Amino acid sequence: MVMVWRGLQASKLVHDDLGSTDFKYWESSLFDYPEKQLLQGLKAAEDWSGFLTLGDFRKLCEKPARAPYHSEFKALPHKSMGKDETRARLAKMREELGL
Repeated sequence: MVMVWRGLQASKLVHDDLGSTDFKYWESSLFDYPEKQLLQGLKAAEDWSGFLTLGDFRKLCEKPARAPYHSEFKALPHKSMGKDETRARLAKMREELGL
């Protein structure tokens, strides 16, 4: 929990020092979470903006980790074609396919 608290301090999501009342409250409230889950919550909190509450942090710890292949699809950049060029390409494709 100390490492997680230091990470939250570094991200400026909590401001109290180790041993403070808030730290002790969070530590006692999160005792049932394994270290792996707390670290998952810390990683998820990197994108957090605003005030982080204990309830919010618990939700971040419970979120399933997303696999890297579950990211948003990014289309390749393309230039739009004019109507004449589009029609010419379609005609060529139809000719090649025998339609």
